[in-house]
Amino acid sequence: MKGVRFLLIGIECSRNKGTAAILKSTVQTLKNYFENALFKAVTPWPNRDKLNCKGIEFSDDLLSKLRLFKIRKESDDFDIVIDLHGDTISEDYGILTVFGFFYNIVSYKLLAKKAYVIYAQSLGPFNNPISRLLAKFCLNKVDLLIIREKITENYLKMLGIRNYFLGADPAFLLKTASKENIKEILKNEDIRASQGSIIGINVSQHIYDLLKDAGRHMDYIMMNAKLIDKLIETYDVNILLIPHVLNNVHDDYSIAKKVYSKIKNKNLVNVIEGDYTPEEVKGIIGLCDLFIGARMHAVIASTSQCIPSVGIAYSHKMHGIIGELLGLDEYIIDIDDLNYDILHEKTMKAWENRERIKKHLEKVIPEVKRKALKNGELVRELCDSLKIT
Repeated sequence: MKGVRFLLIGIECSRNKGTAAILKSTVQTLKNYFENALFKAVTPWPNRDKLNCKGIEFSDDLLSKLRLFKIRKESDDFDIVIDLHGDTISEDYGILTVFGFFYNIVSYKLLAKKAYVIYAQSLGPFNNPISRLLAKFCLNKVDLLIIREKITENYLKMLGIRNYFLGADPAFLLKTASKENIKEILKNEDIRASQGSIIGINVSQHIYDLLKDAGRHMDYIMMNAKLIDKLIETYDVNILLIPHVLNNVHDDYSIAKKVYSKIKNKNLVNVIEGDYTPEEVKGIIGLCDLFIGARMHAVIASTSQCIPSVGIAYSHKMHGIIGELLGLDEYIIDIDDLNYDILHEKTMKAWENRERIKKHLEKVIPEVKRKALKNGELVRELCDSLKIT
């Protein structure tokens, strides 16, 4: 029997482990509610992405076909659009991203006349009058609006948007690679298991670039190197530098190598070299006793395993999800406040309180995962109401 045909937009499934985690977890959640469902994802690199996401068809040119007289014919290939852009419907990435959202709504909703779902996203801010107008127009057109934190809720209220649901990021549901798989990765990486504790650190090219605009990019490299040496000298820990995005534009690996080059105690530091699936990266993060992350989904990978974590925030999503939803706001550092002293202070505080933080996460994470599963239930209810079967 033919199932519902989902078109997934706004993601990639290979080099960005965060968006890959969103995609994989969303598909798995929807499969729980839709028997025989079919999934097609629009990504920039379909040939590469299909190697990492089995069971999903990939395309890179659907929108180019969905034009004018062709649009109705091509839209017969799917029943409903699931928008997984995460946080890019916002002025944080420039006003053009809001125009991109408008283009998607016009193409998929108004011309193709398909059901359109905003799936567990962080939206806003919308400070420009034009972006506010476009955002309000588009958000009033969607069939189901699911957000993932309360700061977005405030932005929606400012726009006069009332019809939404508060869910949770789907990546909290991402499965972890097996212990045997992780052991094999450590062997391939030539990382020897140690009796000591492990602190994982994810440094970000995006944070580096944002600080570069302010002339502070080398400070970012040096503060992380200095922190690592301090942690090793104080606690005799092992350090894992774990990239979470690997591409030519935002390459965490290159920043990790810059940090590594400035570290004195290199014998207790390893940089993860390989390009692994999000499940495998989550498994590597799962080895850590403490995690410091500049990518939000790297921190979701840690906190979903109840690992005490410190997050570096460049937008409201880290504050809203890790800070407010998980109750770890005292361990979030805003990029505007980022310097060695505060990074050192928050990290040492998290280390000293790691058992208390772990117990706290063990209490809150099950409810967050239930909220993430609820996303799929809401899509099921929408399809039933629209008779999409």
